[in-house]
Amino acid sequence: MSDTCQIELERRMVFARMQAACAWCAPSTEHIEMNCVLAEEFAKILVKEMYAPHLGCVSTGELLQEIQSRSDLAYRTVRCECPDCNRTPAGACVEG
Repeated sequence: MSDTCQIELERRMVFARMQAACAWCAPSTEHIEMNCVLAEEFAKILVKEMYAPHLGCVSTGELLQEIQSRSDLAYRTVRCECPDCNRTPAGACVEG
């Protein structure tokens, strides 16, 4: 693992540890002594979940729809601009 990747992983773990520690700060759990081993395992789970790509979710579908729309738009912009012509790419039409 490169130094940059290692530094980024540690940065993520620091944030996840802070989030995991919040479980012992809630009014319903503040009387329970924090278990550091358990908190570390929570942090590992948080890092895995927070930074994993979630394929198949609505946002992924929306992203794919956006890519398709942009692709369709780019395709249309290279079409021939003759009034009654649908040939592509631009310049392939001898009528215009």
